Amino acid sequence: MNEKEYDNAITSFTHAENLIPQFFGKTIFFQDHMRIHTKKGMTFHEKGLALWKVKGISDTVFDLYKKAGTSFAKAVEIDPADYITTYWQAKTQNALESLSGFLTPSKPNPYNAQPLYEKAITLRPNGINVHYSYIRYLFNKGEKKRIPQLAQYMTRIYPQSYHHLKKEPFFNDSLLANMEKGLISALSQDISPRYALQALSDIQVKKQDYKKAISHYSKSLEIRPFANTWRNYLHMGQLYLKTQTPEKSFPWFTKALKTSDNFDNTLTRIFHIHTKEKVLNEFIRFSLHVEENLGHTQSLDINAAKAWIKLEKPQLARARLIKLNTKEPNAQAHYLLSKIAEKEKDWDQMEIAAQKATTLDRENASYYYLFSRALHFQKKYIHAEEQATKAIKYSKKGNPWFFNHRAWTRWHRKNYIEAATDWKKAFAIKPDRSEFPYWVARAYAQEGLFNEALTFVQKAIAIGPDNKKYKDLKKRLEHL
Repeated sequence: MNEKEYDNAITSFTHAENLIPQFFGKTIFFQDHMRIHTKKGMTFHEKGLALWKVKGISDTVFDLYKKAGTSFAKAVEIDPADYITTYWQAKTQNALESLSGFLTPSKPNPYNAQPLYEKAITLRPNGINVHYSYIRYLFNKGEKKRIPQLAQYMTRIYPQSYHHLKKEPFFNDSLLANMEKGLISALSQDISPRYALQALSDIQVKKQDYKKAISHYSKSLEIRPFANTWRNYLHMGQLYLKTQTPEKSFPWFTKALKTSDNFDNTLTRIFHIHTKEKVLNEFIRFSLHVEENLGHTQSLDINAAKAWIKLEKPQLARARLIKLNTKEPNAQAHYLLSKIAEKEKDWDQMEIAAQKATTLDRENASYYYLFSRALHFQKKYIHAEEQATKAIKYSKKGNPWFFNHRAWTRWHRKNYIEAATDWKKAFAIKPDRSEFPYWVARAYAQEGLFNEALTFVQKAIAIGPDNKKYKDLKKRLEHL
């Protein structure tokens, strides 16, 4: 079952069931019998869920859940007070209720998971998993009145649930008040106080009361201080940035750098925090602080240069990057120099810097893409296509913009069929972009493949029905 070999698991559980003597099965071996039925039901449930995810709703999925329900019913008959069995029985009934609503919408739904969820909660009042499942069930069923009460109870018995609940579709500001009450209650009862304080701090951030947020979070770090990590220190630093007291953030960010096992990545995170908080001038100050106290690194130059670029002071960024490359050539430094040249429309310098970046790091897709763009701007389409192909090769996952870019290099070389192929690949990756099928249609039209072109312009119109140029192309193609 754990290996997801569900058919083999069902066969084995059935065989185990048959090995129990008929006369004594429900007396001497009742616990074994009950566990076999529960595990067998779980296997049917998981097999049904796996099929549902891949194939969608079907009678086969429904039948698997019915078999799961039968197994759980047998287990409950032996031991009606078993929490795990009742919980899984509720989940299965939930699935059957949903499936029945889709498969036979005109008939009364014979399934109702609510009593089973409530029984499971009675059997295990602090069972957080059953509460998660039940609150989602109520939301999907449209019964939202009980959600605030449940959310408050969940954050009281298990403060960590706050971070999961706030990601749910039913989360809103009014629910936040109930969750805050639950967390305060948890704190008063000394239930996971570290997590309760951190959740309360997050709530204060949402209220923009940053002083209270800092107070709660700093108190949380005093509880089990050995559990503190560089992530906690980054968070404290960010909270101080929010209070517009950046000088108080320095010790926390410095502590994060000292305790992290990856200085460069942590420094980059600190840069992104300053970017998010829109205080990049303060990052420049912090970079000087780091250089004075922790020493100079290449990542310090790179991130400081990024900050200068975002602050629209490319000359300061360029000076720092050139100085870095003079000491030791750096692929990312050349890449940033190329980006600066692109903004300044200095295509020749853009090409030189991007090419150096690809030489220093031969498997970075972004560097090849930038190099290709530099060549494209100069109408060096053959070489631009070569570099675009390398960008696609080294991209860790399909990037629609890389295919779109190579399509344009092929278009300019009048290789319309190859361009259409690239736009189709881009469209397959990002099917919500109407311009991709539109350009496929244009490319096919250039080759006289008007029926194929019409097919793709209709796809473009389906996504962007108000686009005039799509409609105009369709009219032209229909009259050819």
